Amino acid sequence: MRNGLSAAARLTLVCALGALFLAPAALADIRVGVADDHPKGSPEVATSFYAAMKDVGLTENRITLLWDSARPTTIDGQDNLAAAIQDAQADGVKVTLDIYPSKAKSLTESRVAPGKFAAFVALVARTFPTVKDFIIGNEPNKSRFWQPQFNANHTRAACGAYEPVLAASYDALKSVDRSITVVGIGLGPRGTDNPLAPGNLSISPVRCLADMGRAYRSSKRTKPIMDALSYHPYPNASTDKLDTGYAW
Repeated sequence: MRNGLSAAARLTLVCALGALFLAPAALADIRVGVADDHPKGSPEVATSFYAAMKDVGLTENRITLLWDSARPTTIDGQDNLAAAIQDAQADGVKVTLDIYPSKAKSLTESRVAPGKFAAFVALVARTFPTVKDFIIGNEPNKSRFWQPQFNANHTRAACGAYEPVLAASYDALKSVDRSITVVGIGLGPRGTDNPLAPGNLSISPVRCLADMGRAYRSSKRTKPIMDALSYHPYPNASTDKLDTGYAW
């Protein structure tokens, strides 16, 4: 954060204020925050960061936590993360942890990887019991975060494979604390839907959700797999108007 809010934070604030202006008074219960890992740097950084958030009325922060499949039970930076969570609570800032693999192939390289990931998610929930909101995954519809995006026969693969990971993580978190809110997907806003694309192999959000739905029905599962949906409404350009859509 430099000279106040970052561009992303300003956009978040503008979007939220716009929604607040249009919402009926009885429904205008909106919390505005940021997605920033700075508080993990050190307790001193966390203290100054949250003080800056309070100054501008921001009350939530999403912090990322990466899972290393080579060290499946290790919480990297655990002490600093604990301090960041504690400082946030002292300043009235709600923390959401976003947990996803450090490598795009981590959850597809072996059959046991999804189970190990779900066990890690439960470990994190037990380690930080005051955190009640967890996002599972980050843009699995993009090759940067999930591989493969497509099968060898060019059919879509990523989101159907992500669905059982989300389901297992949901069960793992609820086994720790039923009051935890499990937030799914963290959908990327765009997708080429082209298995032969020279770059940016990705799946559009609506097709990702459709693939997850098919996987859910095929599993015969009757329980939910998430309590809320996370979507990343990044603009194509910083100059886009708030009502500018996407090509898909």
